[in-house]
Amino acid sequence: MPDGPVYEQIADRYLDAGRHLQNNIHEASLFSSYHSFESIACAWLRHFGQRAHPLPHPEKIRRFVLNSRNYRFNTRAAAIGGVLQAMRNTYLYPTPDGRGGYQSPENRYSSANARQLVGDVGRVVGLVKRDL
Repeated sequence: MPDGPVYEQIADRYLDAGRHLQNNIHEASLFSSYHSFESIACAWLRHFGQRAHPLPHPEKIRRFVLNSRNYRFNTRAAAIGGVLQAMRNTYLYPTPDGRGGYQSPENRYSSANARQLVGDVGRVVGLVKRDL
């Protein structure tokens, strides 16, 4: 199983990708931000000797939040993690529009949504890295 620094590097690269994509392919930016958050969660788990894979996506985030409850970033991580878990698939797949059709991720979200999430995830990644 990879060590924490491998996951930390992935978190940084996907956050960087999210920044590059936020104004032109915002749905990809949103998913990149999600993946950055999940990767920093894995870095945290591995740093403390826990398994990160093959855990399901929600379980990685849940364990990260539970195991970081005594750290300054926990409240922010819990809030963002909850949003990300609820929205993950909507960044990737069409969702029902309520009128019998479907809405693609690119039409469901905006560049402003992407910029907000990139900023929120970036702050958590930075805070977590200080404690790794």
